[in-house]
Amino acid sequence: MYEEDMAILLKEKGYILIDYKVIRQKKSTQFKVVIDRQAGVDHKDCSRVTKFIQTFLDDNEFLPDYKIEVSSPGIYRELKSLRELEAFLERRVLVSYLENVKLLQETGILKEASQKQILLKTETINDLILPCERIKKIRLVD
Repeated sequence: MYEEDMAILLKEKGYILIDYKVIRQKKSTQFKVVIDRQAGVDHKDCSRVTKFIQTFLDDNEFLPDYKIEVSSPGIYRELKSLRELEAFLERRVLVSYLENVKLLQETGILKEASQKQILLKTETINDLILPCERIKKIRLVD
């Protein structure tokens, strides 16, 4: 199963695919899936998503032996992909970024995100536009 197929399947069920790894071993295949959603993820969500994936694999793949591991990325985790940034627009984030050679941090509301830049509304700087190449880390806060 390809990452985009997994992302579409989960999006249809109200989840966001955060990370996806397929580990092929001699006798089995392991799927490691990290999910999220606006309301957060609990144990029941992980169990539910495991069942979605099992059904999909059983209906569409020819894998004799596989394992599925579904987990949550955690509440204060780093946002790494555009898909995650778009999912958490209007949320409070902490951004670490380079200004000349100095590493700075700013907390604010993530207003926009694209492949090229983000827009952050902060208390000290009304609209802070940061090019992605200057951003070192973005993580959820609160």
